[in-house]
Amino acid sequence: MKTPGSQARANSFDLLRLAAATVVIVSHQFMVLGRPEPQVFNVALLGFFAVLIFFGLSGGLITQSWERAPRTSSFLLKRCLRIFPALVVVVALTVFVLGPMFTKDSLREYFLNATTWEYFRAVILWPHHSWLPGVFESNPHPSAVNASLWTLSIEFVLYLSVLGVGILGGLQRRYWVSAIVLLLSVLTTAVSFQHITMVRDIALLSFMFWWGAWLRINFQGGKPLDKMNLALGLAALVVMAAASRFCLARTGLVLLASGCVWLASIIPFGARITRRTGDLSYGVYIYAFPVQQCLVAAYGKEAFSYGGFLALSCVITFALAILSWHLVEKHFIRLKNRGIAPPKPAAV
Repeated sequence: MKTPGSQARANSFDLLRLAAATVVIVSHQFMVLGRPEPQVFNVALLGFFAVLIFFGLSGGLITQSWERAPRTSSFLLKRCLRIFPALVVVVALTVFVLGPMFTKDSLREYFLNATTWEYFRAVILWPHHSWLPGVFESNPHPSAVNASLWTLSIEFVLYLSVLGVGILGGLQRRYWVSAIVLLLSVLTTAVSFQHITMVRDIALLSFMFWWGAWLRINFQGGKPLDKMNLALGLAALVVMAAASRFCLARTGLVLLASGCVWLASIIPFGARITRRTGDLSYGVYIYAFPVQQCLVAAYGKEAFSYGGFLALSCVITFALAILSWHLVEKHFIRLKNRGIAPPKPAAV
């Protein structure tokens, strides 16, 4: 007989995260080989679409986490223990192993260069941490050591936004979340007309995160549907979609990513897979790009076909992700659950 806790976990969210992390590898493999990345609807890179799935899934799950244990200390503890231990390890390995192996500088020059030590800002989610002196300078995508880490700071800020709204009681008032989603849709539409891609992407990721929270609050937890909140959610999508063809396509990305999350929520078989393997998605995400860059630097971009490089990248990355999960991540996940009271029922 299954316990309520096990029933709650009977979904494919971990498998979806792993699939999305793998899609990021597929997309980035084009980048590191100096080829154009595939696009979805001609408005977003394939890898960005996978990250959009991450953010939509996180929005719902992080909101659920606050609803179950609405305490600032436990909420922050859980977020920090999930993100930072594995991040510290990958950053340390990057600086002390990868860097010395691939830098074109002498070891003395490498370790005396202030940029080497500035890379440790990645541990505190500092946004400017993309390169190490003399590393990957001859690669088709030069200097960038781990281009995947930029999303972590955005996601953590969004975690804090859930904390802030939760402390104010906004997650118990669905109109607050609907208002946030509507405001973010206006912001996302407004910045879509400027040409800085990063700003447009951050706005869309923020909307996707809170859209995931909105879906969680309105369609899960046994709460009755509220027509006004549904209308506000629909209005948010209309605001984004109606501005231009570009915005319409980006709204399509949101709906497609939401559909992936919904399918994962109703399909239970993924849980049976990830219970055996562990949740490898985070390790895959943070190790893949350095592995891909190392392979290109070691062998040259013409050494293998795209498929050959992709296969090698996946084998090595998944091996590192398994080690990361079993040696680091799962131990801190166990730690974060100690001393936390049983889940509280979600407020209606």
